[in-house]
Amino acid sequence: MPNSTKIILLSLHSHLLSSVKSNQKIRKTLGRCLSLSNGENISDLKRFLLEFDADAKEGRYWLKYFKNFSHTQRPFAIAHLDDDVFERKDMLENLSSSLCFLQRNGMKCIIVHGKSFPCNKPISFQEFNINRERQIKNSLELATSFENNRTYSKILFSGSGVLRSNTPRLSQPLQSSRTSSKDTIKSRFSKNGEDYRGELTDINYQIIEWALKSDSIPILGTLAETPSGKLVLTQSDTVLDRMSLHFQPLKILLLNSTGGLVDASQDKNSSNNQVVIPQINLPSDLESTLNLSNLDDITRKRIININKMLGHLSPQSSVVITSADQVLKELFTHRGSGTLFKHIDTFIQTNNLRDIDKNRLVNLINTTFEKTLKYDFFEKLQDKIDRMFVSENYNAAAIITHEEGLIIPYLNKFVISSDIQGLGLSETLWNLLKFQYKTLIWRSSHTNKINPWYFKNCEGSWSNGQWIVFWYGISDPETSHRAIKTVLNIDISFENSPSKPAASNKLAASDISSPTPKSDPPLIISL
Repeated sequence: MPNSTKIILLSLHSHLLSSVKSNQKIRKTLGRCLSLSNGENISDLKRFLLEFDADAKEGRYWLKYFKNFSHTQRPFAIAHLDDDVFERKDMLENLSSSLCFLQRNGMKCIIVHGKSFPCNKPISFQEFNINRERQIKNSLELATSFENNRTYSKILFSGSGVLRSNTPRLSQPLQSSRTSSKDTIKSRFSKNGEDYRGELTDINYQIIEWALKSDSIPILGTLAETPSGKLVLTQSDTVLDRMSLHFQPLKILLLNSTGGLVDASQDKNSSNNQVVIPQINLPSDLESTLNLSNLDDITRKRIININKMLGHLSPQSSVVITSADQVLKELFTHRGSGTLFKHIDTFIQTNNLRDIDKNRLVNLINTTFEKTLKYDFFEKLQDKIDRMFVSENYNAAAIITHEEGLIIPYLNKFVISSDIQGLGLSETLWNLLKFQYKTLIWRSSHTNKINPWYFKNCEGSWSNGQWIVFWYGISDPETSHRAIKTVLNIDISFENSPSKPAASNKLAASDISSPTPKSDPPLIISL
C-alpha cells in the first residue's frame, strides 16, 4: 500500500473513532477505505477500528508509540504460539489478521511454535514423528492464513540449518535396562535406541534476518539439526530465550487459547468470572507470583524464564501472556487483555549523597528537564535532604527536602527518563512516595507537560500563572495557604532562570482549590 494511502486510512481511522456512534457508520466509512486501498484486504484494519471505538485515543497513541520502533533493525515482537491455538481455527484467523496488521504498519514479528517437554524425559521416535508432523502442519496453516490476508511469510523448515543441536546421548532405558528386548527398545526409541530430545547449541540468525528484510513473517518450529544431519526436538522456551536475546524485540507475546494468569485467590466464588492478573513487576513480584496456588510446574518455570529474559532486554521491552485472539486489545489499550511482565528497577533510598552516583543523577535530571542544574545545587541540598529515591539504573529519581519555613515535606525533584516513560516506573516511584509520606507538597512550571498527571495524583492545587503548586494530605486551608507562599519563594534549581519567581505571590482564599478537578494523564506516562 502506498504511504499516502496509509496516511489517508489512518486519518480516517482517527476521525471515525472519535465520532462514530454505531457499527453501521464504521462499515460505511470502511467502504470508502476499500475504494482508497484499491481492493487490498483490510479485514485486520476493520477489526482494529471495531475494537477501539470505545477509546480511540488509546489506539492512536499506542500505534504511534510502537511505530517509532519500525525504523530500527530489530523486530517489533517475537510471538510464541502454544499448540492449542492451532486447534481453534477462528482464533488462528484472528491472530493471523492481527499480525498482518502489525506487519503492514512496519511492526515486524517473528513466530515461534512448538512444545516444551520435561528435561528428564526422553523422546521416542514415535513421539518425535508426531511432533514433527504437527509442526509442519501448523506452519503451513499459519502461512496459508497469512497469505489469505495478503501478507508474505517464510516457513523456516527443519533441515535448513536454522536451529542446530548437539548429538543426543543414548537413551537411559537402553543404557540401564539389560532385560528390555530389542523390539521394546525400537518401539520406544529409534532403531539404535537414541533419544530424539536435543539441546540447542546455535541459531543461524542470518536466515531469519533475511526473511525479515524481505518483508516476510518468519515462521519457526523447534526442530533442530545435529552435526550429522539428524533432526531432533529442542525446547521451545530455549529457542525463544536465544531469539529474544539476539533480536531484542520490544514485545514478547506468549499466546495461548485461555488468556493471562489467573489469581485463584481473588475468584473463590465464581468459576465463570476469573480474575486475570493485569501486571507483574519483576523481580519484586517474582516470589509472590510463584506462590500462586493455581500455577503448574510448567507455568512456574516459564515465569522464572521470563524474569531472566527481561534482565537481558532493554527497559522498554516487556513480556505478555494472553489469548491469541486478544493481541490487538493487549497492544493498543492501556488496560490490555492478559498479564504483562515488566522489569521494574528497584530503588535506592538514602539521605546521603555519598550513597549515589551524583554524576549519573545530574545527567538524568538535566536530560529529562532539558535544562542545566546550577553548579552548587547538590552542595546546597545536602543539609536539607530528607530522603532520595533513585532507581538502580538511574532511570527515575525523587528528592524530598525539608525547606525553611515549611513543615510539610517538599518534593524537590521527580524525574522519569524519557526512555522509559509509559512503562510504569512513574507509578512505582509515586506509590513509594505515597507509602513513605502521608503529606507532600511540590510545584511545577505552568508549561510542564506532565501537569495533567500531577492533577490526577494530587488532592489540591493553586496557580499563580508561572507555577502550579500541588499537594496531598493537607486538609486545613490555613496550612495549605502558608505552605503555598513558602513553596513559591524556593530558589529555582536551574541555570538561566530568575532566582525567585517573578509572578505575584498574593493569595486569596478562593484561589485555593481542594480538591482540583482531575484531568486525564498525558499519554506519555499513562499505563
